[in-house]
Parts: sequence; structure tokens; C-alpha cells
Amino acid sequence: MTSTSSDLPAALQEAITRRHVHDGTAHAIVSTELKIIHCSADFGRFLPENTAQIEGSLLTSLFAEFIGSEPYLRALLHNPDEHYAIKRVNRTAPDDSVHYLDLELTGFDPQRPELGWLFTIRDTTEVGRLEQSLIQERNQLRLARRELALVNRELSRLDQLKTIFLSMAAHDIRAPLTVIRGYVEILTSMAEINPVDIDFDEFAAFLNTIRVQTDWLDNIINNILGLDQIENDQLVLHIVPCDLNSIIMDMCDMMQATAKLNQRTLTCSPADHPVIIPGDHQRLQQILQNVIGNGIKYNQTGGKVHISLSTSPEFAILTVTDNGVGIAQDQLPHIFELYYRTESAQKSQVRGTGLGLFIVKTLVEAHKGTIEVKSTIKSGTTFTICLPLLLKK
Repeated sequence: MTSTSSDLPAALQEAITRRHVHDGTAHAIVSTELKIIHCSADFGRFLPENTAQIEGSLLTSLFAEFIGSEPYLRALLHNPDEHYAIKRVNRTAPDDSVHYLDLELTGFDPQRPELGWLFTIRDTTEVGRLEQSLIQERNQLRLARRELALVNRELSRLDQLKTIFLSMAAHDIRAPLTVIRGYVEILTSMAEINPVDIDFDEFAAFLNTIRVQTDWLDNIINNILGLDQIENDQLVLHIVPCDLNSIIMDMCDMMQATAKLNQRTLTCSPADHPVIIPGDHQRLQQILQNVIGNGIKYNQTGGKVHISLSTSPEFAILTVTDNGVGIAQDQLPHIFELYYRTESAQKSQVRGTGLGLFIVKTLVEAHKGTIEVKSTIKSGTTFTICLPLLLKK
């Protein structure tokens, strides 16, 4: 880079004094052709190191920010009160640090416009960095506020959903309790009025109804407790080798009473051999009770629910099929969401909390398995659950 004399022309010194330009700035005289005629000795420190020539160079070749501003600049030559300034122009130093410059052009002498402009460069790096820091902090604050607003809206939504859930859960819990209480009173009356003439078949049927309602109440409570563990990231599985075949047959027997009480037919096609998987016995029962229970609940009088189990080289494949009301295609992607109930479920007489399938999916995935659903309106629904087999070492 060519150096220039530290002795500025007298006219430039006079212009600097007249404009009250502060020390620490660099200056130059720019001709009406936008060529730099004279510059101060420290002018070069604001330019790239490979700048070979300053005096005689076009201002726009050294500072591209002025390209296109020529018409406006010419007006400055005749107006001593106007100036053209570009604030916080950033330049990257060889050490990759960013520096900020304020560039300003003013008419050199309004009485002699042919002399061109006075060009001033002021290093505002400290102020520029502070401004950038403040802008960044303000943007971060704005982003934090936006995220906080979203979180607050989500918390409000969850709080509303929890209120709805508690209302539905209270109703669901009260329903089997009402049935239990009613049948206990009937049995008590039968025994008190004439214990000798009790119809033991009817007596046994009433007891069975109580057992079914108690099992259903137990399932509701397990779902509520399961949800609490899931939400607090406290779900723990006690993994042991489990015969899924045996669990399915036991659950099918246990839920026969529920099926008969609702006038449904429940059938089971187990595998013809033990199907051993690593699992939590109680959680596997909870999965089955929820899926089978849905097939029974959301079905018509005389409806059928069928459970089958098969295997592939690596997975146990469990399917639960019903011929019930079915689920619309646009609602299928949402059925595993917390508190979600399909439109047909909401319109039905069946009450629900929207917990069952959410918990089922969570428990299946906790067993490193998958669950899929296929359904057709008025034709029924099939759930397919794949769980890894316990492979022999």
C-alpha cells in the first residue's frame, strides 16, 4: 500500500477544522469524479492490506457502499447543511475480528463545488460491538419471550385438558362403583329376605358383574397411575422372560365376563407353542386389557373381538380385531395422543378418559415394540402389536 504525506494540503486542514472533525478519524478529499485526491496518513489503516493505491482510486472501488449514490452526492456540493453518512459499516480484520466504521461525505466548499467532497472515516468499533451485543441480547430476549408465551399457552392447554380428564376420570370411576354398590345391595337384600330360596345361578351372575366392574375400575386406576409415571418420567419396567401366549389366554379368560356383560363375543387364537419375550408381566396385561377393552366397548350388540398371536424370526405379532364402529382415516393419526377421543367415541354412550391408547403406545415402545392400527368406518378396527422375542444366545 502506498503511503501518503502526513502533511495534508492546507485546504484539507482548513476543512477539517471548519467541520469540527474529531481526532482519531481519517480524512480525504474526493473529486467530483469520486476520485480520492488527498488523504490523511492514517487513511490506509481502514483499508485491506492489499490495497495498492489510495490517491487516484475511485471512492466506490475502495468503499462499495457508495455505489449508486452519485446523484445524491452531487447535490451535497451545493448544500453546506447536508451530508451523506453510512453508519456501522463492518470490516473483517486479518485476525477475523469485526470492526465498524462510520463513513461521511460532505461538500468540501459550497462556494467552490468543483473542489469535491470531504470524506471522513470514524472508527466506531467499540460502539458498534456494543450495539450488536445489545441487538443480540434484545433478539434473545424477544425469542425467550416468544418461547415463554408458547410454553404458557401449552401449560394453559394442558391444565384445561387435565381438568377435563379429571372430570371424565371421576365419571368413569363413579360408573362401576355405582354398579357395584347396586348389586351388593341386591345381594344383601336377597340374603336377608329369604336366604333359603336364593337362586344361586342369579347370585353367581351378580357376583360376576361385580367382579367385572371391579376389574374395570382397577384398569382405570392403573391407567391414571401409569399416566402419572409417564408424565414424571418415572415409568419403570420389571423385565423378565414372559410367555406372551400364556398372558393372552389368561387375559382372554379374564375378559370373557366383560364381553358377555356387554353382549359381545371374545375369541382367542394363541400360538401353538410358548412365545417368550422380555417384558413386564403386569404392563403386558395392561396393554392387552386396554386394547381388548376398546374392542369390546366400541362395538355393537352381538359384535366380535378376536385376539391372535403369531411369530416371525424376531418378533411376536399380536393382533386384536373387532367389527365395531371403526375409525375415520383422518382421525387415525391422532388416536394415540393423550386425551384424544374419536368423533364416534364422543358421540357414543361409552365414556372414556382418552388415556388407554396413549398408555398402550407408551408401554409398547418401552418394550422396544411397535403398534399399528388399520380401520374402516362401520367395519371394524385391527391393532397390530410387534414385540421383540427373547432370542436364544
